[in-house]
Amino acid sequence: MTDIFDKTPSKPSKEPGMIVFTICSRNFMGYAQALWESLKQHNPDVIFHVGLCDEVGDFDVLTHPFEIIQISELGISRWEEMVGRYDITELNTSLKPFLFLLLFSRYPGQPIFYIDPDILAFAPFREISNLLDDGANCVLTPHVNGPSEYAEMNDQQFLRYGVYNLGFCLLRATPEVRRVVSWWARRLETQCVVDLEHGLFVDQKWADLFPAYIDKTAILRHPGYNVAYWNLAQRLVGQDNNGDWTVNNEKLRFFHFSGNKIENENEFSRHTQIFTIDTIGDVKDILAIYRLAVERNGHAYYRGIPYAFNWGHEGRKNVHTPASMQADRQLNASHIPHLPLEFIADDAADNAREPLPAWAAQRRAVDQNIRKKAISGIEIEGFCAICNEARHFSDPGLLEHPQPSVWSQNFICNTCQTPSHTRAVAKLLAQTNAAPSARRIMTDHPALLTCNWLALKAEVIPFQEKATSIDVAVICDSLDEQDLAIKFTQAFTAIAAGGHILVSYPMPLDTQLKDTLRRLLKTVGFSEVRMAFYWSEKLCHFGDPQIILIGHKPAQTDKFLSPAVLHVPIDKYSDK
Repeated sequence: MTDIFDKTPSKPSKEPGMIVFTICSRNFMGYAQALWESLKQHNPDVIFHVGLCDEVGDFDVLTHPFEIIQISELGISRWEEMVGRYDITELNTSLKPFLFLLLFSRYPGQPIFYIDPDILAFAPFREISNLLDDGANCVLTPHVNGPSEYAEMNDQQFLRYGVYNLGFCLLRATPEVRRVVSWWARRLETQCVVDLEHGLFVDQKWADLFPAYIDKTAILRHPGYNVAYWNLAQRLVGQDNNGDWTVNNEKLRFFHFSGNKIENENEFSRHTQIFTIDTIGDVKDILAIYRLAVERNGHAYYRGIPYAFNWGHEGRKNVHTPASMQADRQLNASHIPHLPLEFIADDAADNAREPLPAWAAQRRAVDQNIRKKAISGIEIEGFCAICNEARHFSDPGLLEHPQPSVWSQNFICNTCQTPSHTRAVAKLLAQTNAAPSARRIMTDHPALLTCNWLALKAEVIPFQEKATSIDVAVICDSLDEQDLAIKFTQAFTAIAAGGHILVSYPMPLDTQLKDTLRRLLKTVGFSEVRMAFYWSEKLCHFGDPQIILIGHKPAQTDKFLSPAVLHVPIDKYSDK
């Protein structure tokens, strides 16, 4: 089972870019981030959006490495009526056509993907690319590809719930499609309900009409798309000789974990009695991958955020998403905010992670406001990853020099005195599955040596030249470039094969310095060097870019390190 250090980083791809959106409430953001992470792994050029079906409140919307679209941006004239009418399932699904219309206006003529947040991608969507090349304006996936009269989910069920599963839907932004989606949006203002007696099942039943209404609608029957409990009777999941996941000997493209309760390791889906954790075969391993991804992306924190609207509905039972699930999740949730990180491979261009202009502008506006407060001596409220408690933060440098050229990474916790870049490394360790299993962590920062929660997870020792069998080396207390060169070499010697080094620089990294540090790490012997970008108002990480460099020590290496490397100026490693 892999963790965040071991997963394959995103690299430039020849696959075409994708414009994707999902819809969720705040409590489901861990799922949305896991979906984005899986899509980006197989298509690094993905443009990802989350439609937030919730109140924003104090939710840290700008911390995420993708755009969060708020309800106020959708222009829904009957929104208050919909809030009073719908439960959480109905309200979330009712937003789908409105988000399509918004993105149609942003990306005229382009294909727009909708994908449910409880989905994980396992390979590029090549078959869809081929359909788009052939001119498809709409792509749908049927629940099943053949008669299922004897299955738990039989033919009659699909006549009630819909022929096509709307956990996935692709629509191209053409005038014809826009007219149909506008019609769909009008229907969902009042008729996005679970009312099987009258032929309605939220947004999904309406899609049965799409092939009749949209020219060039493609029905994607490839077994590797939208695999879920409703079609497992017809789809055999396994692995090929290369370790790739397959379905009926075709590539698995994405799996839909509908009805899964992530907290319960023994439950596959609450919507089926036939397919259980004991009867799903190799799907059990896929489920483990999914659970790990959602948990790694902050589910322990997000699950505790209350939903702002009607979970159920007076007089009607929410059969799809029981309210008891959220009550249990809130009871057992963590109070520690999550820090979303965006990982970029060493050979990816830095502009591959440039945020959308509006998103970048909003972050800069927050940065400027925080800077003004700090200059005025106002303490900033936030959460400290070292103290594991809400704390106050300040930037002493701003008080002494109100107009510094560098300020964004100097916010310290007023209790433990730990600076931003060190708190970020601590948060990364807390969020990875490597931290609990790592036997030894070596660090050059005293705050990590005395961090109580870290000491419970691993043996933490000070940076020392003769250390051995280190799992993770953390360097975040060095400004001198020559000192970094020495520590990189010491770390490579101390780290066990397969271990990692984390480097968090106490000042912003410009392109030249990033390149220098990356090349030095590789010269010493580290491979798969990547960057983790972060920003968070709740955790008091301001300014862009803020970066953690991550290097991997190969399992086998024949590199001989001369002691002379310790005395070569760092600029010798830069390109001239």
